[in-house]
Amino acid sequence: GTVRMCIMGNDNQKPTEEELEEMKKLIAKSMEEGAKGLSLGLIYPPGSYAEIEELIEVCKLVAEYDGIVMVHMRNEQDKLLESIDEMVQVVRESKVRLHISHLKALGPKNWGKVTQALEKITTLREEGFEICFGQYPYAASCTGLKVVVPGWAYEGGEQGFQKRLNDKEEYEKVLAGVNKNIKARGGADKILIATVATKENTWMAGKNLKVISEKMNLEPGKTVLNILKVEGPSVVAVYFSISDQDVTTVMKNSLQTICTDGIMGS
Repeated sequence: GTVRMCIMGNDNQKPTEEELEEMKKLIAKSMEEGAKGLSLGLIYPPGSYAEIEELIEVCKLVAEYDGIVMVHMRNEQDKLLESIDEMVQVVRESKVRLHISHLKALGPKNWGKVTQALEKITTLREEGFEICFGQYPYAASCTGLKVVVPGWAYEGGEQGFQKRLNDKEEYEKVLAGVNKNIKARGGADKILIATVATKENTWMAGKNLKVISEKMNLEPGKTVLNILKVEGPSVVAVYFSISDQDVTTVMKNSLQTICTDGIMGS
């Protein structure tokens, strides 16, 4: 996402040939200066705007330098298996060494999908491609609250997002996406606010979204948008959306390595 932002800003569109070449030049320069590889944050804008053709091209370049690509996959919820398939295709076509960050399935309706995900990864490894993955050994994840906002709402960056919140029609579209994502992660009581930026909202820290919403007399989706409108992108949340059984299943696989996952608050 950082490389893309340097060349294209927060635009949600395919790069031109010239823009793609500029991205590759920046990556090549970094590799020659000592970088070990490339990190892909495909769940976060603007990295989420990159389509598979773009990913294959930049990964081919990393492979030329014998680098490694670390990826936060595009979706760890309803489209977990499709996201695995996307990275399998990237590896096949680019021949890059790939490490998937914190493999998991988010939300009760997706629990158990890690078994199929592991089968796809293991098959690729048996074919001779270099792929592995990390896992944190607990049933919660930690990232920004804005992850429950649909990625398209951040086209144009934070300024574009705030502008949409002030447009009634756009607000309703964003709200629908937020409500869908809250439900997919197990509900408002499974999302805990960890840190906020403003003094007046410190009371929210350590409380889940259901409790906060009841105190604010708002539905959870509107609570999220209210918080993000005031706090900006700095709000950190913990999501209790992972199955203990899935944690055990993933941990038993020989391609797994232990990692951690967290964000330092301000």
